[in-house]
Amino acid sequence: MKNKEVKFHLGAKIICTIFVVLGIMLIAISNIDFKQPFAWWASWGKASSNNAGTTLITAGIISFLVEISTLKNFMRDSLKNILNEDFPFETYSEDNLVRFRNLIAAYLSGNMMGTNDFIKKTIYKYEDKLLELTTKPYYEFHNATYSVHPDELNKRILIKATIDYKIINNFSKPNEIRFKTKTYGRNENEVEKNFNIKELFINNEEINVEEIRKIEKIEKQDDSNFYDYKIKINKKLDEKKKENIIHMKYEHYVPISDRLQNYKISLPCLKMEHEIRIKSNWNLRGTAYTAFYIKQDSSDSKFKIVQSAADLIRIKYNDWIFPGSGYSIYYDKDGLNTLHSSVLTY
Repeated sequence: MKNKEVKFHLGAKIICTIFVVLGIMLIAISNIDFKQPFAWWASWGKASSNNAGTTLITAGIISFLVEISTLKNFMRDSLKNILNEDFPFETYSEDNLVRFRNLIAAYLSGNMMGTNDFIKKTIYKYEDKLLELTTKPYYEFHNATYSVHPDELNKRILIKATIDYKIINNFSKPNEIRFKTKTYGRNENEVEKNFNIKELFINNEEINVEEIRKIEKIEKQDDSNFYDYKIKINKKLDEKKKENIIHMKYEHYVPISDRLQNYKISLPCLKMEHEIRIKSNWNLRGTAYTAFYIKQDSSDSKFKIVQSAADLIRIKYNDWIFPGSGYSIYYDKDGLNTLHSSVLTY
């Protein structure tokens, strides 16, 4: 017959309870008056039993208090670990983590009543979208210069552009360069003359534009007063490569009646600087737009559009801007020769 080893594991609370119960029992026994007590009981047993009982009760109570203190220290250390980013977040469900995040947001905003409803009714509900952007590709910088040449005789405007930017892809997400614009012409041959890419380099390697350029006829649902065709350039980048530097030069014509040109950034961008200059004694007017800004006249503001001359505008974003941020430029022939200057900042 095999010997079986039996193990008992007593928790701290059970041990404390045993100490207290035994102590009460010993004190109770010490208070019993026996009719014929033993001599040793009368001389020292009764007092010793009482003292032992009191000691056990005291030990049980102290042990219980120590246990409570230990639990408090454990909870405090756990919270400290959370704040120090040492907490095993992977062991908790996404719902619990979101609930905890919302509680913190509600506390910081000074409103703890109805946390879930409160969060949904504030701008904080967009945080999930912002967190999603943190792992996607972004522009470390995006620089561009545009030289605008109105041609009143042929009723068109020539735009010469040079664009340089760096795409950062730290998390190996799907990555590509994308360019899209509208142009005009009676057929694709005219479109190719009206829109011409002079240079396209990726990491100093020249790219054959003819292989990646697409010309599409504008359908009725996308009808435009000025344009007949779309020009699209798409090229996938190596997802494992964290940095890609793109350089592009192009020229294209727009009708002289289309004097309002818009630009919107397509990825989050850490720093952007664009310069637009117009020739032939025409003037420029411009305005910029982005999320999370207030108008402010400040020379050192992070977001600003500066017009130092009637024919020159610079747009500078020196902090994060999100997809959809951009600016509008109006080519003004008959406007007043006054300088327009506005500043946007956080």
